[in-house]
Amino acid sequence: MDTNGSWNEWSKYVLKELERLSNDIDTLEDELIDLREKVVVLLVKVGALVSVISVIMSLLIPFATKFLLPKL
Repeated sequence: MDTNGSWNEWSKYVLKELERLSNDIDTLEDELIDLREKVVVLLVKVGALVSVISVIMSLLIPFATKFLLPKL
């Protein structure tokens, strides 16, 4: 039985698997960075939308209190 040959084959297989896993981790890290950037963009958009809604509400509340409430 050639145990040295078997070990050489096994070590080559393990090395290839480690390289594949390393590449997969690198790919996942890149995708995670991309997702983080997209989350930041969405948070900025949500903040802008909240600001716009706040301005609209600040304009509508005086209108509602002046014109709608006296009629109730």
